[in-house]
Amino acid sequence: MNSDQDDFQFKPLTEGLGFHPKQNEQPTVVSHNKIKFEHNLDAQLSQIGKELGGSELNSPLPRRKDSISTLSNPSAPISNNTVDEILKTLNEKRNFDFNDKKKFLHEPAAVVFKPSRFDISAALLDGMLITATTLLCLIILLVVTKVDLFANLYHPDNQGLIYLSLLTLVAGITWIYLVGNRVFLGFTPGEWVFDQRLGRPEQTGTAGYAMKTVLRSTVIVATGFVVFPFFSFLFNRDLLGKLLGSELMKKS
Repeated sequence: MNSDQDDFQFKPLTEGLGFHPKQNEQPTVVSHNKIKFEHNLDAQLSQIGKELGGSELNSPLPRRKDSISTLSNPSAPISNNTVDEILKTLNEKRNFDFNDKKKFLHEPAAVVFKPSRFDISAALLDGMLITATTLLCLIILLVVTKVDLFANLYHPDNQGLIYLSLLTLVAGITWIYLVGNRVFLGFTPGEWVFDQRLGRPEQTGTAGYAMKTVLRSTVIVATGFVVFPFFSFLFNRDLLGKLLGSELMKKS
């Protein structure tokens, strides 16, 4: 055989089959060009302005050193004068608000009274109280005198004094009820429930007010309790109060 055939060696077609020994590969180092910045800020701003549209950009305005130091170092303490001014302003505002609220709480609300007419609801409540007081007084009278009321009602005397006595009892209790409450309080319980009173609050306690109250109650009882209240309700005004100068007032 020929020597050429003895020197024959098999060679792989591609390097990916793994027959060739691997060579030590070194990582390729890419050198990047360093970007150089100019230190002239005004020149850079003017160049950028020309590229954008021809407008010239200027450097920012100078700032105070203390503001720049505060922005650069947020933890830097604020000056004592500024802190004192802030605390003083907050203290004044707190005192001002507290004084206004205190004044508003202690300031009484203005109460306005306007002339009113006869109120049926107040009259019904007063009527029930007068009836209860009359029955109480009648029970006490019968217990003390031990008189048979029903026998006297069924068999009255010739003058009918039993009926006149009962009518006088009712009239007297009504007069005392009206005069006593209005002179000392300015209103009856029924009028108080429905925000009514006789006259204005500043008139209560005067001698003139007491005389007008007595006269008004006497006229009401003498006319049968219903005459002036009926006309007052009909004309929507206190006619008797207009005549005597002591009108019924209602809180508005």
